[in-house]
Amino acid sequence: MKNEDLNYIDSCEVAIVGAGDTGTAAAKVLSRNSNAKDIIIIEKYGQVATVNSHPRNNAQTSHDGDTETNYPIEHALEVREAAIYLRNFVDRINDPTLSQKRWRMVIGVTKKEVATLEKRYQKIKEYYPHLKLMYYDQVSRIEPNVTKGRDPKKPFCALVTTEGYIINYQRLAEELLKDAQECNPKLRSMFNTEVLNIEELEDGYVLKTSRGNIFAKTVEFAAGPYSLYFAHKLGYGLKYSILQVAG
Repeated sequence: MKNEDLNYIDSCEVAIVGAGDTGTAAAKVLSRNSNAKDIIIIEKYGQVATVNSHPRNNAQTSHDGDTETNYPIEHALEVREAAIYLRNFVDRINDPTLSQKRWRMVIGVTKKEVATLEKRYQKIKEYYPHLKLMYYDQVSRIEPNVTKGRDPKKPFCALVTTEGYIINYQRLAEELLKDAQECNPKLRSMFNTEVLNIEELEDGYVLKTSRGNIFAKTVEFAAGPYSLYFAHKLGYGLKYSILQVAG
């Protein structure tokens, strides 16, 4: 198929499919830190972040690796760097509908769990100055319901941080898009527009949508699990599939 044979409703340098946090963050970064200004965000639904980034569909937690005991230390530090960017952004906006700060802790209640948390604390405390290792008496003072009815002689400890951020990720997507639009007047959003197919051309891609064809030199898919579907359409990631598990 030749480019000239297609009728387009719009064209751009970069098309971003999906207006959740990933898509709106990409729009912000490209708008502020690249020469690519002619950008279109294409979203299936009528507003940003109605699926994975909606507050009812995630834990609203800003993970930074301090209390995530399933993270190896190396991965925790990688997550920490990204979390710092996110927290600086929401702190600057300072809106309680976007973010709030709370205590956060992970608790050990057996000898093995206590030993694991004590060992982890020694390895990561220099990277997380707000993280504290607390035992029964200390936790009972700040969160008495956690220790209520528990035998103080039994094994117990907790890694506790004051930096437990609650993030409304739908609000975050709104702020990311707003930030991108303020610095890039050429950025435009197309809501209620479903991408049905993608085809590669010699000089870019054609996105076949429910509203017509859109030409883009570069396309980023930020559409959750549907991104892999479109990757397969282009011949990428064919060895991968998705097993969807709620929660």
